[in-house]
Amino acid sequence: MSDARSHPHTVYLIRHGETVDNLAGVYAGVTNSALTNHGVLQGERLGQYFARQGVVFTHFYASDLSRAKRTAENIRKFQVTGDDAPAIVVCPDLQEQDFGFYEGRTFYARSPDSKKTGKALHRAAHQNEEGFQDIETKESMAKRADSYLDEHLISVLQGAPSDHQYIVCIVSHGIMLSSLWKAILRRQLPNTVTLDQEAIIAGKPLALEHLGGFSNTGYLRLEFEKREDNVKSQVANTETPLAEAVISSELPSYAKDTVAEASADDNALSDVQTVLDSAATSLPTDLPEVREGPKSTKDVKFRILVKVINGKEHLKGLKRTGGGVGSSMYDEGQKSIETFFKKRRTRS
Repeated sequence: MSDARSHPHTVYLIRHGETVDNLAGVYAGVTNSALTNHGVLQGERLGQYFARQGVVFTHFYASDLSRAKRTAENIRKFQVTGDDAPAIVVCPDLQEQDFGFYEGRTFYARSPDSKKTGKALHRAAHQNEEGFQDIETKESMAKRADSYLDEHLISVLQGAPSDHQYIVCIVSHGIMLSSLWKAILRRQLPNTVTLDQEAIIAGKPLALEHLGGFSNTGYLRLEFEKREDNVKSQVANTETPLAEAVISSELPSYAKDTVAEASADDNALSDVQTVLDSAATSLPTDLPEVREGPKSTKDVKFRILVKVINGKEHLKGLKRTGGGVGSSMYDEGQKSIETFFKKRRTRS
């Protein structure tokens, strides 16, 4: 009998490349926002990085919004399998949060005399006005995340032959990826999710539910290992907040006492995305009750190891092209963004 432990499945949760609205500070949840030239380069760099690392994907999934699809295409085209690489499965459930009234509008600044965000203050002032469409709720996003997991990722991993290792690429959006990660955690129990010591940033307090934001083309790398049936069953304390329950026993002591909230707005600038709130806060108790969690370990199908948080190795040395070119909208007519820049340097 083959050892299931020797064939963990690897899943990459990847945020799309930089868009024109990211730079402009504009809310573009379900609005199609074009990649910048720099954003295309980010995706191509990631595709090249995976190829050099020998990462051969068995499955590709992407949001149906153009910025995510294009990023997935830029990763796929560098696969060593070439045209034989798996087709990208487009999933509307992976769309970003719908910002409703705020779609296409610039960010509202936080008032210096209020703890609420500018968006929250504006919402309170205008939510009763005619034509106001509220922002999509966390519960709605959680349901979409569960739908994607049930129909695609979890069903695929559960159906994998014991001697196969699946490597899955999922390209989505900052806030949706955070919601997807939380949906994965809701299916787990204590000690079935662990954090690789190499993934911990010294001095950064965190909990598994709040791993920080996603930079453009930043990725969360997870390993899913099928659990053996002979593991002793243990009942979950249903009164314990899930975020607290899934904190790994392997985490350093500071991580068990505090949590760092991430700035996860899909439209925030790349550097802002990775900033953690240094103030320690209590663990949340208001997680959306979308899917009932497992009652015992026999209901948990996988052990999950968090290997990389917001991976950005592929972006080392990548500089934005000057003269406004890097920040400009990518021209779909260009055969290759790198070829475009090479020609530009030759002419200058």
